[in-house]
Amino acid sequence: MYNPLSDIDIKDIENITVLKGGNSTYGTKGANGVIQITTSRSQELATRIDFAAYGGYNFAPTKLPVLQAGDYRILLSELLKTKGLSADEIADLPYMVDRISEGDYYNYHNNTDWQNQVLNSSYNSNYYLKVTGGDNIAKYALSLGYLTNGGVLKNADLNKYQMRFNGDLQLSKKLTASVNLGLVSMTQNLLEQGGEGVLSPLSLSLIKSPFLSVNVRDHEGVTSPNLSGFDSFRVSNPVAIANNMQGKNKSYRFTGAVKFNYQLNNDFSIKTIFGLTFDKMQEDVFVPESGVVPDTLSSAVAFNRSGSNMARYFSFYNNTALSYNKSFNNNHKLQVDLGYRFENNKFENEYGHGYNSATDEFVSVGMGNALLRQVGGADGKWNWLNTYLHADYSIRDKYFLSANAAADGSSRFGKQAPDGFNFGGVKFALNPSIAAGWLISSEDFFANVKFVDNLKLRASYSRVGNDDIGNYTARQYYVSQNLVSSQGIVRGNIGNPALEWEHTDQLNFGLDAALWNERLSFSLDYFNNKSDNVITIAPTAEYVGLDYIVANNSAMSNKGLKWH
Repeated sequence: MYNPLSDIDIKDIENITVLKGGNSTYGTKGANGVIQITTSRSQELATRIDFAAYGGYNFAPTKLPVLQAGDYRILLSELLKTKGLSADEIADLPYMVDRISEGDYYNYHNNTDWQNQVLNSSYNSNYYLKVTGGDNIAKYALSLGYLTNGGVLKNADLNKYQMRFNGDLQLSKKLTASVNLGLVSMTQNLLEQGGEGVLSPLSLSLIKSPFLSVNVRDHEGVTSPNLSGFDSFRVSNPVAIANNMQGKNKSYRFTGAVKFNYQLNNDFSIKTIFGLTFDKMQEDVFVPESGVVPDTLSSAVAFNRSGSNMARYFSFYNNTALSYNKSFNNNHKLQVDLGYRFENNKFENEYGHGYNSATDEFVSVGMGNALLRQVGGADGKWNWLNTYLHADYSIRDKYFLSANAAADGSSRFGKQAPDGFNFGGVKFALNPSIAAGWLISSEDFFANVKFVDNLKLRASYSRVGNDDIGNYTARQYYVSQNLVSSQGIVRGNIGNPALEWEHTDQLNFGLDAALWNERLSFSLDYFNNKSDNVITIAPTAEYVGLDYIVANNSAMSNKGLKWH
């Protein structure tokens, strides 16, 4: 799962703000809350250089206790008896024979610590360089970073490079501009790192018989450089997977934003932000035949397997708003923002699966058997338009009132969605919110309470939504399918033109406090959230020919107290 925070070096973060309520201006993007991250900018004109370097040592995890070879052999003998085998039949099994003259004696008389074979200690390091400075017209902040982590599984590691540039320009007395650029490049060697997967070296090391050898041994006990194959219990050789399985992920991510702010007069200003995001990911996987249990396909047995996946993502973003900011009699403050946000997104994905190349030296998809080869992909486009009105009003910096309203339109919404309103053939979701606050600690009757630095009571109601319902789920589409080395298309879904956004009504009452010179701070919240039109994957009857249909036919509520 992609984590956007992994693209930001923590040393570049200046501030993180969590919006607790009244965040409906983010419309159908705000159902799971809003987190605003501000990266650092130059605060001084003088040039400043910061450098940081640190390293660490990753200790191999403490090994789990497992049976030694002798105890394992006894347990195995008891299990075989439960299958009805006699003592003589058990003794004649190749892995139970104790006669050195037997050809496979040395392959079955070992005491292998499989966990030790796949786990190792490693090093990690991180280097960071930051340069800030500027003059009265332009200020800049440039940071470079490099991270490497060896991991605790053999041949699983990570390397990451990143760059970030923030600049501020005073273009004229009324016009300012800012630039934010970020670039991240990451290379990772992949292995299944847990669970019960048949390709997980760690999982296999816990169940692999300890009396088996890592490498093939001949009748004289001489160890071959060749790794042992999978055993008669159909358990793969963990070392074969750790050493010979190939899994490499390369990814690049570029983000850029340019912001212009023009002060029309003392009260009005207009701002616009243009943002661009480009992602590219390439992942290649190869599972060898040697030492690994074959996989069973619908029409064949796969001895070795290869896969390739490439994904590209492009997003254009614009946020333009007219702002009004006014103070009245030094007691009243009013701020109003009226604007829109627009996103244009495009996603492309191509993948291929190959099976049974001639040898484990041929690792690409194209080297596999043509009759078994599978190729496909996806091409997705979606747009989002959010118009919003935001107003903040305060009296004497003690009483606060905030009101918001947003209307969201998305290409993902079905044209027959029952809620919202229709404009230009597109359904729009309405999301209002209101919030109020009272800074009790600023009242005159609280002046003598010295140990309380801050005490604020707040309440809010908001309706937010979730438009993550699939790009084409509301429409009917077709997908590619391979049949006897020929490509064709088949129906891929049951379109639901009534599909719409999920929406959540959030009611919140909270208390924020800071005591004894802010040595103790806490927040107490009561929340009551109700979600309607929750997306559900509903099964269909067998005669339909497709397994499910996506619909808004569920609801959920969540309420309680939160202390932090």
